Amino acid sequence: MSYPPPIVPPPPTPPEKSAACNCAHCRSRHLMGPVVLIALGVLLALQTVWHRWRFEHTWPVLLIVIGLVKLIQHLTPADPLRHR
Repeated sequence: MSYPPPIVPPPPTPPEKSAACNCAHCRSRHLMGPVVLIALGVLLALQTVWHRWRFEHTWPVLLIVIGLVKLIQHLTPADPLRHR
């Protein structure tokens, strides 16, 4: 007795490359500009309100913020079907 060959479904087709990706990895890539601008605004506002918080002493906070955003970008998973 011979068995019919198993039915194998076709592999899933990846989404179109032209479509905007909405995965967490791609969304996190657009964080850098707004987050740095917000941090810069906060540091300059602190200098204006409290003269003790001078920008020349607080600018390293910008480097920390940039590093944190880069870490978030690195740790967010990419959609495996879209990013091969």
